[in-house]
Amino acid sequence: MFRRNNPFARHGRILRNLILTLALTASIFLVARQVTAQEGPVPSPSRPDAAANAWGNPLPEEIGYQGQLLDSNGLPQVGTYAMEFSVYSAPPTSTLLYSETQTVATDGDGLFNVMIGAVQPGLAAALNDGNTWLEVNLDGTILAPRQPVGSVAYALYAQHLVGGTGLFSAIGGGEGNIASGIYATVAGGQANEAFGVYATIGGGQHNSATGNATVAGGDENTASASHSTVAGGLLNNALATFSTIGGGNGNTTSGVRSTVGGGDHNLASADAATVAGGLNNDATDGAATIGGGTNNTASGPWSTVGGGSQNEATGNYATISGGEENLAAGYAANVSGGRLNS
Repeated sequence: MFRRNNPFARHGRILRNLILTLALTASIFLVARQVTAQEGPVPSPSRPDAAANAWGNPLPEEIGYQGQLLDSNGLPQVGTYAMEFSVYSAPPTSTLLYSETQTVATDGDGLFNVMIGAVQPGLAAALNDGNTWLEVNLDGTILAPRQPVGSVAYALYAQHLVGGTGLFSAIGGGEGNIASGIYATVAGGQANEAFGVYATIGGGQHNSATGNATVAGGDENTASASHSTVAGGLLNNALATFSTIGGGNGNTTSGVRSTVGGGDHNLASADAATVAGGLNNDATDGAATIGGGTNNTASGPWSTVGGGSQNEATGNYATISGGEENLAAGYAANVSGGRLNS
């Protein structure tokens, strides 16, 4: 496996046993600039009507290409890489018609977006050959099988860009929604924003999903980490990978795999921490759990507060079943209930 700080041997060495996937296949989309001397604005690839108006134009001088670099575990590769883009005639002859190398930067999701033809002239002439195929090469490794181009650049855009501005993105309805990531989806609602690969928003208003996160609905909810989910509610924030908020108001999950079921202003801030509900409860250490109540704290690893008010379980495996202002500070300490017990 390759090293994280030098994942693709940037100094020109050919990597052996490199396993690299290109998340998109046939990911050519509409041209950004046409071969024409006409001055003035160019139709934007983010608008379906602009795409429809471009059908009669000449073949492009540049085409946009968007993809994602992942390692064998499906993790995004972030950095700057030299990529070679080559256009070939159709099999079986497969003659090289065009080639250029660009420096490509990937974002936090491993996504990259380049304009092929921006460095080396001659792309338009190559595409005029008719049935042409694109190959992408990284340090001697072909990232995916060759993909057909030419007229496909227009066809793919028309077929897959349904209301959104990202490749294969979709907006089902509503008003003022944005779907700008690859396969991003906003089903409806108002002023919702789905950014990043597979980001999904079911509805509601002013919700935001970044990366492959999901917000089912509600108002002003945010799911900003990989595979995080907010089912609904108001002003909830799922900030960590695999974290989940069921609903409620002002709840936050900032620990990996943490969960808040609902309630008001609850916090699960450690790995696998859980708050089922209630008000102002904080589960702040690994696998700490609060069932409900108000102003309770579970701050020891694997500690538990079942409910009540102002209880604190601070020791490892400490448990408070309920009551008020109880403290369980020792290892595996247990307070069944009552008030001011420790």
